Amino acid sequence: MNVLIVSHLYPSRSFAQLGNFVHAQAKALVRAGCQVRTISPTPFAPPFLRLKPRWQRLAARPKRDVLDGIEVVYPRVISLSHKIGFSLYGWLQYPPIYRAAMQIKRGFGFEIVHSHTAFPDGFAAMLLARRVGCPLVVTVHGADFQINLSKRAWRNRIKRVIDSADRVVVVSNKLRRIAQEEGLIEDESRLVVIHNGFDVGLARATSAEAVARRFEGRRVVVSVASLIPSKGVHLVLEALPAVLQEVPNLFYLVIGDGPQRSALQRAAYRLGVAGRVEFLGYLPPEEVFRYLSVAEVFVLPSSNESFGIAYLEAMAMGTPVIACRGQGPEDFVEDGQTGLLIPPEDVASLREAMLRLLLQTREARRMSQAARRKAFSEFSWERNASSYIALYEEVVEGER
Repeated sequence: MNVLIVSHLYPSRSFAQLGNFVHAQAKALVRAGCQVRTISPTPFAPPFLRLKPRWQRLAARPKRDVLDGIEVVYPRVISLSHKIGFSLYGWLQYPPIYRAAMQIKRGFGFEIVHSHTAFPDGFAAMLLARRVGCPLVVTVHGADFQINLSKRAWRNRIKRVIDSADRVVVVSNKLRRIAQEEGLIEDESRLVVIHNGFDVGLARATSAEAVARRFEGRRVVVSVASLIPSKGVHLVLEALPAVLQEVPNLFYLVIGDGPQRSALQRAAYRLGVAGRVEFLGYLPPEEVFRYLSVAEVFVLPSSNESFGIAYLEAMAMGTPVIACRGQGPEDFVEDGQTGLLIPPEDVASLREAMLRLLLQTREARRMSQAARRKAFSEFSWERNASSYIALYEEVVEGER
């Protein structure tokens, strides 16, 4: 199967942390026998914006590269503000994406177009698929349904793409519920849940001796997240003083970065727990697994989580997790069996859950073993790729 992926989320050497899950899936497709090429539309970075790190990294992207054997084209597109004219972005993406696709097609006859996100990438991919006569698969990872439906013009674009796609994939049952409740899809046979995966090989190869020595004699709790309010790291900080009264040798590690980092650091000082909290920033995946392997609890009370690969990675390392009810992790975190589920925005429940896992060690060990089995048996990228290949074949066969 020859697959053309369209995704602005695709990583590059200068933006390695962006969209690793899309690249991980692409690599799994290649290992399963597919041929894959990728188009990653990249905002044009004018010189006056290149003083900012984000725009520097965007400007540093090459026009073409090969990542882990996968050819990626990064066509430049005019970027629009989310506040002004963003509903036109799909139209602006289309011409450079089409030109890139035609260059690829000369030596690679792709059979299917697969877009990650319905808008704006999916809108341009829809126009491309129509032009070249290919079936279209669109994967919704979260923002399309959790954020972008709030604006009428964006919603109309998303609905148009969903109506046009041969299949719409969502990564969790939470997103499927939103699609149903919002009336986004009439023929539900075109709506499919395919869960994301995690890097099984990296998890199994992780050695954490150095990290374990560093925290010897301490009990470690970890969060891995973009530091934005919806992830709930501020709630963990609020719960921490009471937890430390019961578990005085506790240490809380926050892995990730984002706009809320400074505010969270100030909150740690205000709450008197700064000496027990370390903000590690963005870490490469192998480092994340090392820290997860020494943690007794992974906690992330995210109130707007479409799936949550970080929870799976923690489970794979035998770390019990705490997540929120009604969110994406509910598909694999079974309350009391593979972790604990709590109400969103509830510091008291969060505190109780942390203490339960830290003080009831026999129960925590049972959960960690069940969580590890669940992660490895059901959520590899290989399993994800197998599901997508079956979907591709079904769609392509239906076009013949």
